[in-house]
Amino acid sequence: MFFVLILVTVLLSLVLTVRAIVMPTDGEVEQIVPKYIEIQLGDNYVLKECEYTNCFSGIEMSYIGINEETKERKEVIEECITFYEMEEVISKDKTKKRLESKLDSDEKKE
Repeated sequence: MFFVLILVTVLLSLVLTVRAIVMPTDGEVEQIVPKYIEIQLGDNYVLKECEYTNCFSGIEMSYIGINEETKERKEVIEECITFYEMEEVISKDKTKKRLESKLDSDEKKE
């Protein structure tokens, strides 16, 4: 019985350690989620409502964006995505904007 108790304690400790390493802080999630949602909505939609939960499997989010001109809604409900995937989307968007900026400046030179 004592061995089982020690084993359970060690396993629980290991799980909590892995969770602390893998899972982003609430502050990190709070910073990245709005950026990610803006990219997903694109230029035509404005974010109106969102909520998210930082959980072990990733970040579960729901949001609604509205196209101001057409009043069309874009809804995403209970999408689960990892912090790493959100970082990747944001990084790719930054690269795209940088390349587009270079392209625009090259066109103005001509």
